[in-house]
Amino acid sequence: MVELIITNDLKGDLGETIFEHFSIQNQFAYAKTEEIYRELQAYNVLERTLIFRFDRERLKVKIPGLVEQEIRKYAVPSGYIGNDPSKPAFVVDYLTIHRAYALRKEENPPNCFQWAEIKTGDSQLTPNQERIKKETKLEFYVMRFNLPPLDNIKMINMERYRNGKKI
Repeated sequence: MVELIITNDLKGDLGETIFEHFSIQNQFAYAKTEEIYRELQAYNVLERTLIFRFDRERLKVKIPGLVEQEIRKYAVPSGYIGNDPSKPAFVVDYLTIHRAYALRKEENPPNCFQWAEIKTGDSQLTPNQERIKKETKLEFYVMRFNLPPLDNIKMINMERYRNGKKI
């Protein structure tokens, strides 16, 4: 058997997965900051829309000017993980909006949008996250999730196939 090494990256990924399910159950659509950043490269200034996820739906949401300013300020890399330019690091995890507002065709007021930072266990906000929490005009959620015990995650079976045949 192969045992999974429990890292902070794994805990963070699990926290984000839990957040996404929590959001769906509570009717919130979300956009991951790194996806917003990529989308901004092709952002249509005339349309002023971004794509938010809700379960398997992709919702095109009109973005008001104040929120656009915040996105341009905070949805950019603050550095790179291990100085690797292919791994940008973002200060905030998500931008959220309630699904009912996301489904509207007209522009929503800025107070419909929230930043969300996901934390697991006793991890603390970074100095940059503390700064944004104070500066932002939008609500800033720190959502902390307790993870189940992760001390015994093992792969119990792995089947290998080549050309449809088990090897």
